[in-house]
Amino acid sequence: MDKLRGLEIFMAVGRSRSFSNAARQLGMSRGYVTKYIVWLEETLGARLLTRTTRSVGLTQAGMALMTGGRDLLDRFEAISQELRASTTDLQGTIRIGVPPSFGAIHLVPLVAGFAAARPGVQVEMCLDTGTTDIASEGLDFSVRLAPDLRDSTHVAQLLTRVPQLLVAAPAYLARMGTPQKPADLEHHACLIHTIKAPTGAWSFTDALGVEHVVRVQGPIRSNFGDILLNAALAGEGIAMHHKYMVDAALAAKRLKVVLTDYRAEDVEIYAIYPTRKRMPARVRALLNFLVAQRDFPPVTALAGG
Repeated sequence: MDKLRGLEIFMAVGRSRSFSNAARQLGMSRGYVTKYIVWLEETLGARLLTRTTRSVGLTQAGMALMTGGRDLLDRFEAISQELRASTTDLQGTIRIGVPPSFGAIHLVPLVAGFAAARPGVQVEMCLDTGTTDIASEGLDFSVRLAPDLRDSTHVAQLLTRVPQLLVAAPAYLARMGTPQKPADLEHHACLIHTIKAPTGAWSFTDALGVEHVVRVQGPIRSNFGDILLNAALAGEGIAMHHKYMVDAALAAKRLKVVLTDYRAEDVEIYAIYPTRKRMPARVRALLNFLVAQRDFPPVTALAGG
């Protein structure tokens, strides 16, 4: 049985001094009211009401519960109203998980613009390399790279497709030679992102639309793109990066694009969250804001979810 419901029933009986009147007020049977009062007394270990054939009175414990119970019900109603308001008002904190590089470079200016236009909303960005449990960490949603969408119980919303470039330092290419086709990468030191390419497979499409998949290996693997970027800049190998991460290095001629006749596979980036039901308005507003930035597709469920 529900203790809060039991308290409401007790309060009705205590106010009316009648099981029958309380039952009418609550729209339930007298027997159900009696059953709940007996259960509540057993649960609390105290007799709350005195019963005679003509009247119902309050014991000392019952009078104490009447006093404290009113405050408890009032507090519960206040909390309920606050929670209901949180699902409709643009107030409060939004906690999101973000990949380190994408979050720092791509999301920060967007989130800052969103928060600046909504003074009542604060956004807390938490590091998520793809392994964070959204529920246990209290995240409203998390931004994930497509290969890391492991949990089919979540809903996924596509945020953007990010082009990738294959790059290497001029010093590395001078030392090891420049690959001309994807298969040549099998003989090069490749710097592998373990989230985007957990099996070490890189995919490319040629000018005719033919897909080429090559399995690569190399001296450094990481789930943090900045580590691989710095390794590439140091001439340690060939790396595949989101275009926005390497634009500055390409402009400064610290890196060169490799396999210019082939297009590397785009990375899809999603927002994932447990359910569409009862999503607070502030969270929905942020998701809609992110979607509007790049004309993103609508919400879709992951396979099995």
